[in-house]
Amino acid sequence: MAVPVIQGDAVVLLENVIYRARLEVVPPFGPAATEGAVAEELAKQGFANIRFYEKGKLPADWPSTEAVDDSGFLGKSYYLEGRFTLSGRRIPLTELGTKVALKGMWVHLVPTSVPVPGTPLPPRLPPSGSALDWGEQGSKIVVGWLAAGAAYGLTRRLLRRRRSARR
Repeated sequence: MAVPVIQGDAVVLLENVIYRARLEVVPPFGPAATEGAVAEELAKQGFANIRFYEKGKLPADWPSTEAVDDSGFLGKSYYLEGRFTLSGRRIPLTELGTKVALKGMWVHLVPTSVPVPGTPLPPRLPPSGSALDWGEQGSKIVVGWLAAGAAYGLTRRLLRRRRSARR
């Protein structure tokens, strides 16, 4: 399922997330718009690795609701994806201008270090310092490592005893 990034009257974008979108260049600008011009404008807004798709050759995981072309005679639809390179931000739809209409936009790929919009952020450890500065989360990590080490040592001893008993 595609995670939409249009929330109310704004687009919420996170750094290094790859987004897919259906963009319409509205009349009368549609016929004059080229992929190069669209890519150049998106690059100015912080997108990189911009890739365009033809309507008849959309990827299999492209949502069917976003495969329509309702741009009309003088408009032009683009199906594209790109990686957002700037720090996370909320962009009001009014800042997109009057030449384009964002018909749909969703998260395609998320790097493991970036949360999906709408999900809570994972808890963070305090900045570097002594183990006492870590608080409860840090102590759980230390206890987990100690328990894993103790289990490993116990397993090795038991295996050694079995080997010596066989001889």
